[in-house]
Amino acid sequence: MAKAASRRHAPASGARRIETPPPAQGGRGVPFLLGLCCGIALTLLFTRGEGRTLENSLPKAGTAERIPEVRFEFPEVLRDAEVLVPYVEEYLDGEAKPEEVGEYLLQAGAFRSAEDADRRRAMILLQDLPARTVAVRRDGGTWHRVLVGPFESRRTARAAQLALLREDIDSLVLRSEP
Repeated sequence: MAKAASRRHAPASGARRIETPPPAQGGRGVPFLLGLCCGIALTLLFTRGEGRTLENSLPKAGTAERIPEVRFEFPEVLRDAEVLVPYVEEYLDGEAKPEEVGEYLLQAGAFRSAEDADRRRAMILLQDLPARTVAVRRDGGTWHRVLVGPFESRRTARAAQLALLREDIDSLVLRSEP
């Protein structure tokens, strides 16, 4: 009967079964105690050289320790910083000026390569603004300008300029004569 039971549990492929001895009683406690002793020894070794004890680390009653002064440097940094803002003519004078007659355009960049200009034009078209590129020969080379518009008034050109600024695209307002 014992043979039949062992044959039933033997692997079908004919491989021999490797039996491992049962774990010894108390085998887990020895490595734990060894690790604990090593940890205590290392802690004592590294803290002994500092000369710190619990009594030395706590302040004595009745003695006031001086708290180090906290110094913030950012007010001086901000005071000396220069803030760059876009040039806006409307904000220079307090009084409103009559609007000049003509068409307004925005120049949203000038690039040496046509691919860069087309990339900028695509970014502007995604903002639902009319944009085109114009090739201009200047200083012995060709520049590809990205123009946005035309706009009927300076106010609509300014609104488009603000929409471009929200996308980190700087632009210049150009006025063309009628």
